[in-house]
Amino acid sequence: MPVITALNMFVSRRVSALPVLDNEGKVVDIYAKFDVINLAAEKSYNNLDVSLEEALQHRNNSVGGVVTCKAEETLATIIQRLVKAEVHRIVVVDGDFKCTGIISLSDLLSFLVLKPAGEYPERKMSSSSVL
Repeated sequence: MPVITALNMFVSRRVSALPVLDNEGKVVDIYAKFDVINLAAEKSYNNLDVSLEEALQHRNNSVGGVVTCKAEETLATIIQRLVKAEVHRIVVVDGDFKCTGIISLSDLLSFLVLKPAGEYPERKMSSSSVL
């Protein structure tokens, strides 16, 4: 996927990050709005047809893999994993490591703080509604 497509998706879907998938649909990385800053810093923003994979090679800091969880994991487990990895989002994957959703810190805050407890009697979060 070219960077320009990702930028359009950030705006149209009102999201701050997208999973980067390999040819089999497995998650290999995350491309976030913050990564766009690297394009501007390197004055590469004139070439928005570059692929996400190429754009990610210009990251100033190396990301040691994608933080993932399964849909059936508990909210406490997901939060602990986010905190330990010091990341802003976690990718929900199926048994084949294919992306089924993304849960961000904003999603968690909205779920835990902003929504009345009565709206979620089981307090179970669905990853399919997040992506």
